[in-house]
Amino acid sequence: MTHLGLKISPAARADLSKMYHHSLGVWGKSQANDYLNQIKQLLIEQPLMGIERADLTTSTAPNIRSIVAHSHVIFYRLSQKKLEIIRVLHERQDPEKQFS
Repeated sequence: MTHLGLKISPAARADLSKMYHHSLGVWGKSQANDYLNQIKQLLIEQPLMGIERADLTTSTAPNIRSIVAHSHVIFYRLSQKKLEIIRVLHERQDPEKQFS
């Protein structure tokens, strides 16, 4: 699974932006950037570490996986050529409400 293309859904972009701005205000630019980079590295280097989420998979959102990164849960879809980040939710958020 090397050389995966990375796609980020509009909802995930909004999640990441919100997360970045919160981190920026609390911990500063360097740490906010490091946090985003750590999430990206985790997904790119070990995409199969995430668990399959049959509970969230639907016909419009098939093959969802999730992986915990610090205090967030990244929801994504994986194919042979692409990793698509669908949502990035805080661990306190209910994913069923976000995917219904």
